Amino acid sequence: MKYARHGLTAILILTVIVPSVWAQGNSHSGELDFMKTDPRVWKGSISIKRTGKAEEHVDNSSQGNVNKRYYSRKVSEDLVLNVCGPLSELYILDMKHSLSDTTEEGTDKVDAKAVCVTSKKCTVWKCDRETRHPGNSRRIRKKTTVALFKGKTPVKMKDGAHAVIQKKPGSRYVISAGHDWYSTRNADSVDRITDACTGKEEVTEQHWHTGSWGEPTHMDTRRTKEGANTVIRTPPVPWIFAMQAEGSLAEGSDVIAGEETSKSRMESHGYAEQVLLSWSLKGHTPCDEVYFDLRFAIAGADAYSNPKLRDFANTKFEYETLINDRISKIMTGRPHTPAGAGQPISEVDNSMATDPKTCKIQRMDVYRMLQKQSCGSPFLYQVILDHEKEHARHCWQKEHDPPFNADPNTKQGVIATGQTETSAHLVEAAESLAWLRENCRDRGYDLDAAQVRIDEIKARKAGWD
Repeated sequence: MKYARHGLTAILILTVIVPSVWAQGNSHSGELDFMKTDPRVWKGSISIKRTGKAEEHVDNSSQGNVNKRYYSRKVSEDLVLNVCGPLSELYILDMKHSLSDTTEEGTDKVDAKAVCVTSKKCTVWKCDRETRHPGNSRRIRKKTTVALFKGKTPVKMKDGAHAVIQKKPGSRYVISAGHDWYSTRNADSVDRITDACTGKEEVTEQHWHTGSWGEPTHMDTRRTKEGANTVIRTPPVPWIFAMQAEGSLAEGSDVIAGEETSKSRMESHGYAEQVLLSWSLKGHTPCDEVYFDLRFAIAGADAYSNPKLRDFANTKFEYETLINDRISKIMTGRPHTPAGAGQPISEVDNSMATDPKTCKIQRMDVYRMLQKQSCGSPFLYQVILDHEKEHARHCWQKEHDPPFNADPNTKQGVIATGQTETSAHLVEAAESLAWLRENCRDRGYDLDAAQVRIDEIKARKAGWD
């Protein structure tokens, strides 16, 4: 594997606006060109690991007076995106995200002594006093913990993970990944003041806790002899965690992998952070899947154009049973069995369909999502869509007799089905064959024989029409 590093950026942004930049990432022409010229489907992971630490102790005590403060913070965050699909439109299969961000700080101020008046009767010239050690004191303790929001998931969060790879000139690429998410905040503060002369102690507590999504900020204060306690509930806070890194893909390589580390330091309390970005994706050209679809499309066109099957069936149900058996025998040499794993996308759960009344293609988005979730090639989605577009064309033009929406329980329904399905399978076969010639010439497929068979079916169909 050859990989050249060029640079990276990693960003952690606290914001109340969830941007849409990631969702728009695959709309640029350069990325679409990349998808057209790169037929591979990729699968792998992109991970971001962030760690941070700060430790500060300051002691300004002098002459018996105590003046100390301390600050510590520890951060650990891991985000792993498992992705698949074309580089320009990677699909997030699943996501693992964990976060722990804890900050503790405090101050101790104690006077060396306090001069206390001990007599209630003081003259103009004199008042009884005594010195007490130690003197007045004030101690403040604060602790804040930030974690992932565990409440009801906001709608926007469901689409908050994004990944895309853009091709640049010279076989270079830029990989981007990120996640929009929401944090919960728990913060506690205790301010304790002691008067050395009276022994009176005053305590003030404040607690911040994340409430439910959409709940407005509200405050509740309670006062007792011992002090005051204020509880503030706030809504979850939107965050963005993003990475971007650049690399070089060697010609012909089916691996995109790399690792980069960025370090930063903030002036506040000496906080230092490190972000480790790593990615590993393996690509393959789905030649076998498309070749299987080609064979299936040819088998379908062959079966639907077979005059014996058309003449034997009286209803569409009978016809489809004969067609399925014929396709199965062409593909496997065996009678038809229910569809199972390993069969092409055109054969299993083809949820796209053309409404014979409206001539509109139904459930395209659902089918597209199924294709992404199965890490299938976008071409296999497109070729099935074009199959349905051929049906829609027949439906709109009404160029066949009987019409597209003939009664399926009649002989006319059988004839209409045979005509439209033969045309649609031929469209599918032609596109798959062209794709294989362009992308899979060295796989040993007998594409010339496939072309001959397509031409034979076209001739048969021409005689039928």
